[in-house]
Amino acid sequence: MPTGDLFQLLNLAPDADAFAIEGAYRLLTRRFSRLPVPEAASEVRRIQAAYDLLTNPSQRAAYHKSPPPPPPFMATLHLSRPALPFQEDPQIIYGLVEVTATAQSAEAPAPAANLCLVIDRSTSMNGARLDQAKAGVNAILDGLRPEDTCSVIVFSDRAEAVVTAHKMTDEQRRLARSKVSLIRAGGGTEIMQGLLRGLVELHSQVNTKSISQLVLLTDGQTYGDETECQLLAALARNDGISIHALGIGDEWNDRFLDELAAATGGAVDLALTPEQVADFLRRRLNILADRAAERVHLEVLPDVGVELLEAFRFTPEPSPLAFPPHALALGQLPRSAKLCVLLKFRLQTSTEGYRPIARLSVVGDVAGPGARRARVTLDAGATVTLRPAPGEPPAPIVARLRRLSQIRLQERAFTQLQAGEVDEATRALTVLGTRLLAAGQSDLAKMAIAEARRIEQNASLSEEARKRIKYGTRALAGLEGWP
Repeated sequence: MPTGDLFQLLNLAPDADAFAIEGAYRLLTRRFSRLPVPEAASEVRRIQAAYDLLTNPSQRAAYHKSPPPPPPFMATLHLSRPALPFQEDPQIIYGLVEVTATAQSAEAPAPAANLCLVIDRSTSMNGARLDQAKAGVNAILDGLRPEDTCSVIVFSDRAEAVVTAHKMTDEQRRLARSKVSLIRAGGGTEIMQGLLRGLVELHSQVNTKSISQLVLLTDGQTYGDETECQLLAALARNDGISIHALGIGDEWNDRFLDELAAATGGAVDLALTPEQVADFLRRRLNILADRAAERVHLEVLPDVGVELLEAFRFTPEPSPLAFPPHALALGQLPRSAKLCVLLKFRLQTSTEGYRPIARLSVVGDVAGPGARRARVTLDAGATVTLRPAPGEPPAPIVARLRRLSQIRLQERAFTQLQAGEVDEATRALTVLGTRLLAAGQSDLAKMAIAEARRIEQNASLSEEARKRIKYGTRALAGLEGWP
């Protein structure tokens, strides 16, 4: 039987008659059979299985008598425009997907954690940075429950397991703390070594009843092994492991870490002081405990003539999303907040009438001991007409687009500076600073404006300021009440 509500899969009410089921089946199979991608064939098979069951009287009666348990989450979809003008040129439309934990799943016991901390111990980490990293590791060890598993990997130009994957009993916790205290700095930075060793430890405990995360801390750039790191991230994604990263100082490659984390539904943060390193690790422990579903991803199946251009997660942990064909890794669904994703589509609207845009399926594993996979299906579509009624986009989309525009402003400024377009970069950062000041973010605003003046005067930008503006602006995108 396909996962999820069979009537929802066919876009039908539970009391749909045989005629309606037949019509929905033919419409949907015709729609998705036209798409030359494996994901479309999988959707057709799900639709076929639902049709076969619901058109068999005895099986349908049994399904009504014992329906599948409700999913641990609900999903809603807002489109920026319900109606689109008829035209030959492609158009842009946005979709906002909001996923919320149900009351039942929010009250369920938190599942076990399978956590691996991968710590850069290269020479540049010597001193306060490494001391605070060890303090943060100890805070996490103290906060884990006996059913949680943790391992600690250190790396420079090679990697070793300081703490192998073990349940965090009191005895194991004391042993782990003593081993962490002995970590010393030295050597270069080869992130691939740390990732590979960390994933080996996680794999020994991967199962559907726990959530697996790798947390990477580094203050430097890796050289020559970026491709191998991306391959490891793809393998982690396939196994339901998310990678989160903390860049320490200003010498690490933020683009590389962003891509690494985004591939798995993880996120990246910045620490400029040693104290922020420990704060980050403590925050990760809190986030790990606040989950209603894990290994959540959004399957996006665009219709003919539709292209997904961009995806951005606003909550939890704002981050751009990498999308290998038709799937977005979203990480975990919190108990206490919505999971909110904005999608940007480009589509052809040269035929009047209803225009299907994409089928969206939110898929995730129920948190807790009774692990099972759940699926909620949404269909995005709009009406194409010669004279669409004027109207404003829904407020939630307007708010997210406004936040995204701040992120795009700083990205544009940095790109323009790299291209030698000094005046344009200065203007973009000045506008960003003005908007941040109007929104009450005075410290970040002053930095943006100061860096705009720096660009104007000597066509340069400090790396620390660039990262602070980038990750500071990104963090604001997830705040409630942010304009």
